[in-house]
Amino acid sequence: MNINDAKGVGNLFIFSRNIKSLVGIDAFADLKQLICAENKLTNLDISKNVGLKEFDCSFNSNLKTICVADVAKANANTNWEKDPTATYEVCK
Repeated sequence: MNINDAKGVGNLFIFSRNIKSLVGIDAFADLKQLICAENKLTNLDISKNVGLKEFDCSFNSNLKTICVADVAKANANTNWEKDPTATYEVCK
């Protein structure tokens, strides 16, 4: 998939696929829904995916940090799910 194709994608359902990395997810500029639960993610940066309305990365036991643009907004979003051991952070 090239960057132009990624820009038009609004929903990604990639759960239970043994995925270890979502590097490049920032290319999905129009992404509103990301369901990536039950994978093997170890890091995740969704800081550029500011249009996300629904997000689920639960059951990724090795995922400890999820990079976001706004920690308070991420914590307050009731349509976002993660494991209790993972935290939202503004990463550099």
